[in-house]
Formats: sequence, structure tokens, C-alpha cells
Amino acid sequence: MKISFPDNLGKITFVDLEASSLYGGWPIELGFAHLFDDGTIQSGAWLIYPDQDWVEDWDYWTGWSLESETIHGISKELLLDQGIAAQKVVEHFEAEIAETLLVSDAPAYDQGWIRQPALIINRFCIPFRLSRPTSLE
Repeated sequence: MKISFPDNLGKITFVDLEASSLYGGWPIELGFAHLFDDGTIQSGAWLIYPDQDWVEDWDYWTGWSLESETIHGISKELLLDQGIAAQKVVEHFEAEIAETLLVSDAPAYDQGWIRQPALIINRFCIPFRLSRPTSLE
């Protein structure tokens, strides 16, 4: 499998968000991996500290899915302990994605999470599909 991009592309950034639930939830982690034109990769992620209203209503709120928690492995306790405010996540991420092409394996979901009021990043995610190659050139 050979993938080619324009010579002047610079870097591509794969973006992925995890959410508290696929339905009625909110973004809880924003991860990225830069692929530079020289073949190097740089990655990172931030846990997104929930809005105070979410924390106060967790016991009653339906926006947290235990099924989603099982899949991504991020607990409420981990968010409270290691998460940072959504606005700080936006600032860090915007600095990381300057002059890059954003791509996502699930752009419909990821763009939905990125455009939530607490986490607004005005970039578009370009859809891509991954396949398992039989050989690499």
C-alpha cells in the first residue's frame, strides 16, 4: 500500500476524541498524532476536565455510559484527577494543529465532539479509511 501526499504538505494530524457516551455525552479526551513529511511521528492527548455542572449532576446525569467507559478506559475519577479545563485543551490543541491537515477515522463523531460549546475548534476533519495492508512499499 502506498499513500502519497503533496510534497509541500508538511504534516498531517490524525485526531481522535473519546466521549462520556456516544449519545447525549460530552468530549472527555482529545488525542492527536502528527505525521511529518520526513516520516517522524509526534503524539499527545489531553483529558478534558468536565464542566462544574456535569460534576455536580453525575449521580443523576444520563450522559455517562459505563459501556463507553469500558471501551476507552477513562473513568470519572481519572477525569477529576488528571483532566484539564476544556478551554486549556482548546488552546493546547490549536497550537499543535497550526498549518496541518486534520484527518479522522470517524469525522462525523469527532467533528460533533470538537464543535461542542465547551470545546470549539474551528477546523474540519477530513474523513479517511484505514485498511490492513498485505505489504508495505
